[in-house]
Amino acid sequence: MARKNRVKVNIEGAVFWVVTELSEAEIASLSNEVREHIERMKRLTPGTSDYMAAVMTALSYCQNMRYTMKDSSDANEQISVYTERIRIAREEVDKARAELIISQEKLNSANRRNTQLQNDVDTARSEAAHLRDQLEDVTLELEIFKEEQIEKQVKMMGAASSEVQNASKKIDELSSLLVAKTEQLESVSAQNDQAQTELTRSHETIDELTRRVEELQTELDSIKKKKYLFKR
Repeated sequence: MARKNRVKVNIEGAVFWVVTELSEAEIASLSNEVREHIERMKRLTPGTSDYMAAVMTALSYCQNMRYTMKDSSDANEQISVYTERIRIAREEVDKARAELIISQEKLNSANRRNTQLQNDVDTARSEAAHLRDQLEDVTLELEIFKEEQIEKQVKMMGAASSEVQNASKKIDELSSLLVAKTEQLESVSAQNDQAQTELTRSHETIDELTRRVEELQTELDSIKKKKYLFKR
């Protein structure tokens, strides 16, 4: 609890004591202000007694206080309005952030699918290359068999031809698989681009909402400052 001070006041020859939490210097400043106001009233209306001048001064201060209280009430109402607008803007920011998280998750999922498909394509290409090497080897052996042992190696040539056919069939199958994987990769890439676009839009929305919050906060701070000045 603040300490009470007992301060002597002298206004227009009227001396009295005041018990207050204000310091003696603050009371002296207020007394001088009241004294100047009373003297100004007496100058404006010659012949006015000290009592009437004091009454008129009191009425003037009461009127100013009413105006100040009204302005303070208006400021409080504006603060409430801006506070509500800031709350709504923050909710929009939170919503945009949630959408951004969802978009980011979609993008991450698309990236994972893209990576998996890329791995599958690489594996298929590796297997196809290996089978091509095998086919070249078998073809070379077949040519040797044709040149050196055509009659003796008829059965072996048949087996080699069958192996070549099987290898060719596997290559065809892998080629089809490679085409399918490539199409899936292109589809995922398109989804990835779409998710990236949604992510960019979400960032722009958050930036705009953040700017609105900052503007509303600045206006709120200005109103609070005015309210503080009214109170003084």
